[in-house]
Amino acid sequence: MKKTSFILLIIFLTLLSFTGCRFGVKVAYNRADWLIMRQLSDFACLTRGQRRNIESEISGFMAWHRKEELPIYASNLRELANAFEKGPLTKEDFERAHNIFEDIQKRTGEKVKDIGIDFVMSLSPDQIECSFENFEKRNEERLKELSLSEAEFRKKRRDALIKQTRTWLGSVTQQQIDLADTVIPPLSEEKEIYAATLRKREHTKKVLLMPNSSQKRAEIVKLIEEPYALYTERERQLVEKRRKQTREAMWKLNNTLTPRQRQNIVRQLNNYAKAFEDLSKE
Repeated sequence: MKKTSFILLIIFLTLLSFTGCRFGVKVAYNRADWLIMRQLSDFACLTRGQRRNIESEISGFMAWHRKEELPIYASNLRELANAFEKGPLTKEDFERAHNIFEDIQKRTGEKVKDIGIDFVMSLSPDQIECSFENFEKRNEERLKELSLSEAEFRKKRRDALIKQTRTWLGSVTQQQIDLADTVIPPLSEEKEIYAATLRKREHTKKVLLMPNSSQKRAEIVKLIEEPYALYTERERQLVEKRRKQTREAMWKLNNTLTPRQRQNIVRQLNNYAKAFEDLSKE
């Protein structure tokens, strides 16, 4: 496979959040190369020549993913569906599901790591400036959220969580709605994390604008392998706190599922598994 970008991983993982029938999943996946190309081109302000080169690289990535990864996804999803059919997941099943998702991220990330760095280093200073300007424009919604009052912020996050939960479960109980509140951070903590990301973003921009050299490559690798190196101890603790709260809430949610909700999950997981099986053979 030729060179591609970390953005491929981000966009592909977004595709996995799509819900619906098998046909919808397959249509989304078959259009993934177009979506990646469009997002990457817009974000990085690519030239026409760069776009032509990237198209073949995206095709190579998708061919690998379709052949190598989708059969693994299908098998894992069927196993998870079978576990849900028996009742709430056991602790062992829950940990396995969590590890499966982490493995997916790791495998795909490793696949694009070095070639992603090469791609970033091929961008001109003007393209890097353009990319960061586009990022700021897309960040406007985030800034609006942080300007809300505490009550407005919590309501917005709560509504979004409930909507996501209802999509997978088909319905939500009051007990499950109450769980949403346990994973919504205080607005003050959210602002602290945002301040940390701003510092990291500014540092990242400085690194990317460095003249190409072994030192620049090393700095980029460090940004990838040590994503919280620039965070303060307090900020790292907040990140870890959020991870733990989310994982605990998911475990509790698993134990509140009604038989009908589990059936809904099983149906969707099997739909995904069948779609991925079909796609891997196309």
